[in-house]
Amino acid sequence: MSITSVVMIVVLAVLVIYNLRLSFTIARLKSKVQFKQPQDLTEVETEKLQKIAKARRKWVVLSQLFFWFSIYLAVMGSTGQLLFFMILYVVVLIVLNKYAMLSTQAIIEN
Repeated sequence: MSITSVVMIVVLAVLVIYNLRLSFTIARLKSKVQFKQPQDLTEVETEKLQKIAKARRKWVVLSQLFFWFSIYLAVMGSTGQLLFFMILYVVVLIVLNKYAMLSTQAIIEN
């Protein structure tokens, strides 16, 4: 195993751990707060949520592409290629979690 592969595995592990911590933070936040009802949202909050949802959909498509390409590379590609696209996939998941955090914060009742 080359040094590049080892570095990529370490980077992947760090990113996965960060993504898991972010996911747990979001889950904890959602369980501890009360959310506004849809009819109680202001027009600005509704527009903000719509923009977040629109941007999030694009990232979801990208994550699905990276996931399926990683599956393909697991069978047909090299280890380095697989690790590279898995890192990209995890980075996109982190971005999706950031959007989930934004939308959660937008609907928290003060």
